[in-house]
Amino acid sequence: MLNDSELLSLLDPAGARRSFARIAADVSSILPGAEIEHVGATAVAGCLTKGDLDILARVTRAEFPLAIQALDATLQRSVRNDATSDYVEYDFDREGCSASIQLVVAGCWHDRRFRRLKSALASDGEALASYNELKRCHEGRAMTDYRIAKAAFIDALLVDWTASDEANDSTVVPGVRE
Repeated sequence: MLNDSELLSLLDPAGARRSFARIAADVSSILPGAEIEHVGATAVAGCLTKGDLDILARVTRAEFPLAIQALDATLQRSVRNDATSDYVEYDFDREGCSASIQLVVAGCWHDRRFRRLKSALASDGEALASYNELKRCHEGRAMTDYRIAKAAFIDALLVDWTASDEANDSTVVPGVRE
């Protein structure tokens, strides 16, 4: 269940940007060749959130093993999601800032999913309202139930969604993107 500190709210956008900038700078120093992007609910204006930041670190397939080594040496792997051949989640918690760092091979399924969800929610008010309603309906309920419903919602939303930069999905431009 969500505890009191995890109740849904609209996060202060300026605060989310400041936290993202601080964390992104740290991640960029560890992975200088990565493209770092703010994703998840805190990256979308008007999206309800528990306040947890999700940060996407995109690297090429060739850089992925070295990126794993670098992050394994400095961060804890998350126990929430299983690592795959092109995705590993890390927990970032330093100096009062915490986030989930999603390390992905650019163009992989996880990469496309994170980026397309952000684009869909930011550009489609009805989708954003439905996503917020799903979150409200699961407040105070078991996290497992919420995650199952959330995955189903995202699957349904993205089934027809195509990103305008589809052809460039596997291109990595090192640096930080809000």
